[in-house]
Amino acid sequence: MAINIYYLITGFIKLLLHSHIKIVAKVFLGMLGFSGIAIYLAGITYLVLRKNTEATHLLALTAPENQQMTNEQGHGSIYSLPREDIVSMQLPQRSTPADID
Repeated sequence: MAINIYYLITGFIKLLLHSHIKIVAKVFLGMLGFSGIAIYLAGITYLVLRKNTEATHLLALTAPENQQMTNEQGHGSIYSLPREDIVSMQLPQRSTPADID
């Protein structure tokens, strides 16, 4: 992430220094650009340092659809059948050392 911020800031400075715009426009663009970068960095800092106030709740096994899965133990349950598009994306099984010999 630090590399992205470095390239963002150096690219903006190069744009201001090497562009052929009037000095007044460079001053206003610099103020707007650097305030935007400061807001961006403040947002990143906030997201990194904030505390989660709400706990993440996992799906309990007491939910009706999960009880159906556990009661039927995967036989005939629509939730336990793998989707065809996911099955077709599966990688081939790895061979064991016994298969090589």
